[in-house]
Amino acid sequence: MFLVCFVINANSSIYTVDNFKYTTNFQSVKKNRPRVIEKIKIDAFKTIVSRFLIKGDADKVNVGSNYQKTIKSFNILDENKNNKTYDFLVKVEFDQDQLKKIFNEKNLKFIDFKSKPILTLIVKKYKDNFFLWENDSLNNLWTEINQNDLLSFVIPSGDLKDRGLFNDTDLKFYELISLDKLSKNYGLNDYLFLVIDEDKQADNLYIKYSFNNLKFNKKYTLKTFQESSIKDIFKTIQKDLGFAWKEIQILTPTKQNEIKFIAKLENLNDYLLIKKKIKITQNINTIEDKMVSSKKYEGLINFSGDLDSLVDKLNENNVVLEKKNENWILKIK
Repeated sequence: MFLVCFVINANSSIYTVDNFKYTTNFQSVKKNRPRVIEKIKIDAFKTIVSRFLIKGDADKVNVGSNYQKTIKSFNILDENKNNKTYDFLVKVEFDQDQLKKIFNEKNLKFIDFKSKPILTLIVKKYKDNFFLWENDSLNNLWTEINQNDLLSFVIPSGDLKDRGLFNDTDLKFYELISLDKLSKNYGLNDYLFLVIDEDKQADNLYIKYSFNNLKFNKKYTLKTFQESSIKDIFKTIQKDLGFAWKEIQILTPTKQNEIKFIAKLENLNDYLLIKKKIKITQNINTIEDKMVSSKKYEGLINFSGDLDSLVDKLNENNVVLEKKNENWILKIK
């Protein structure tokens, strides 16, 4: 068994807006190119703000006074004239500290970590027949869109064990289906089940999803079943899922966890620096001293979310947490 499709590029930073396309008319570029460049930067800023905030909060951020100081780098990857229009393809890297400062000043809760893999199963129904494992075109269309860089969608391989978990009888009542067994087969908790029902004219696209063990469902209407219409509705769904996932992380975060660590000390300043670094790390609730000596510091971190996110957040503050033998070792870079 293996996983075959990941949407998120693990090498790209979530604080970078990459391959960002901006189209304008050629005369605008010819007349005032610097002004067009600033408009591109503003749109990229709006995109990065929307990436981290829940629905509605992005409107609370003042674009005019903020976007310039948040940009670390701006690169034009490509540009082309196409009849009367002009296309830019750019990459914009943002300063995470400046963005966090803006959010905190507005008391806006934000999510700046990626989801765990979300098992994604797409089904097509046509003339009472269900097509479950033969939807490469739909799967490819879904993964190519990538409307939210925080969500990582995974398409199951459709091996014999996968196929054994479903049959046509189950699929006739697709609104009652749960993907719990299939997701557990892959060691995952979150999932998305999407059905395009071409036998219906309205409410013909159904989704059921589970985030943080909370289950939801929703219906959409496809006006046609052509690829362009499906692509548009997929974009809408991915945006909706992105906002839903962020709201769930904020309102009902995953259970709190604890981890014991050991850190070597050279002097008292090392102890104070470690405490300071840990306290300012996002997702850490408390830190408890277990033992402090002239050479060693043992502590207990209480944190929200998963361990991988904790390690990443500590690393952002130049703190390394790694497991050696049976112990978790913490040190300052």
